[in-house]
Amino acid sequence: MNKNLKYAIYGVNRVSKDFLYIFDDLDIIECFASENENTDDFKKLFSFPARMDIEIVANRRDFDAIIVCDFDKADKTRFLNNLGYKYGRDYFYEEDFFDDLDENIVNPENRPLLIWGCGRKGEAFIRWNKWFPVEKVIDSYSKEDNIHGYKIVRPGDISDWSKYFVVVSVVNNKDIIDFLSGMNLKPGIDFCEFNDFVSCPSRMLRQTIFESQVYDD
Repeated sequence: MNKNLKYAIYGVNRVSKDFLYIFDDLDIIECFASENENTDDFKKLFSFPARMDIEIVANRRDFDAIIVCDFDKADKTRFLNNLGYKYGRDYFYEEDFFDDLDENIVNPENRPLLIWGCGRKGEAFIRWNKWFPVEKVIDSYSKEDNIHGYKIVRPGDISDWSKYFVVVSVVNNKDIIDFLSGMNLKPGIDFCEFNDFVSCPSRMLRQTIFESQVYDD
């Protein structure tokens, strides 16, 4: 995302507060609240103006784009669309900025996943992953046919590796990495190790910032 633009926040809530603390290097000019949001706390915490969303059009020249922040963004999106604003041009969502926190981007093409290994790491990843569809689990030695509803296959059962992104969830994985590299697959683009995937701050942020039950209000 472009950090050189001037932004307005749309949403006065816990999501927007957390977003502003994390992305404190963005140039935020002002914020707007929907009719069911109270701007009093924002006026105490932040120095920029807090206005109601009916004032967006009147202040449009102040900023380049809007960042929508909320647990459920449907109403705010509808309001902006009714103003004739377009997503990706006039407004963005807070999570569009999350990937900027990652040093390395994994699965950039959002392919379905193959999880290599159905041991502890593989099982943990299947439970943890919420963002990419898992196609199959690869394991050369498993005696089971499936794990958590996912079919377990052998490496030889995969005919087209380019259709998938492989997460290697095996502790001693050198032979697997060598095999994937020998198939002309590239780290980060076509496969990664378990720790590369789960250590991405953007993934953890997506799992926490939208969990409304972790907040007191």
